[in-house]
Amino acid sequence: MVRFKKLAVLLVAFLFVGISAAMAAPGQAPTVTQGNLIFSFQLAELTVTTVDTIGVAPNQSVGIYRPNQQGFKLGFGYAFSPRWAMNLSGIYGFSKDNSEPVGGPQQKISTTSMSFRLGVDAYFPISHTFSMYVGPGLMLNRAHSKVTSGTSEISNPWTTNWTLSGRMGFVAKVSDVFGFYGDVGQQIVMGSVTTLGGNKTSWTTSHPEANIGIALFIDTHSGSSHR
Repeated sequence: MVRFKKLAVLLVAFLFVGISAAMAAPGQAPTVTQGNLIFSFQLAELTVTTVDTIGVAPNQSVGIYRPNQQGFKLGFGYAFSPRWAMNLSGIYGFSKDNSEPVGGPQQKISTTSMSFRLGVDAYFPISHTFSMYVGPGLMLNRAHSKVTSGTSEISNPWTTNWTLSGRMGFVAKVSDVFGFYGDVGQQIVMGSVTTLGGNKTSWTTSHPEANIGIALFIDTHSGSSHR
């Protein structure tokens, strides 16, 4: 949670810089107009659910492990109306925790995840260069953990997580085709995993998310009047 607070502070600072740059930029068309394509690259902060099955018998419960991950997010958006845009994105997340006990081998827990999100956003223009947006989405996440102790390595099974995702963010354009792009949100997660012996473990949880980065804007209706 501390890392999320730090990222929230960074997002606010980035937002301030973006607003300042956007307000100083020369006047241009509304931030997002119908027919716009939006390509984004962001640094991501997310929480995933993995399991630990090491030393667990088929008739025993597995351990739940929820690390904070950092990662990279690639997104594609299309403004299908003057107000609404569809967004499809993919996130690669990872984390690593090391432990070096005295007199024992180094132990390492690493996690990786892949997420895909489909959603819609409603844009609310503040100026010609700055807009806020808010919208829901549905996300599929697959995650797993790997434990390394000395020279031995054990991989845990992949978990499957379905997420109802809501987010609020901003677009701050500094030119016709380039700008800053960031958001914070909340996720309601329902997940499960099947382990040795066919045992199934499921969970419902929630956690925040944050993403910040840059975006490119392509106007497919260039040459036509903006509405």
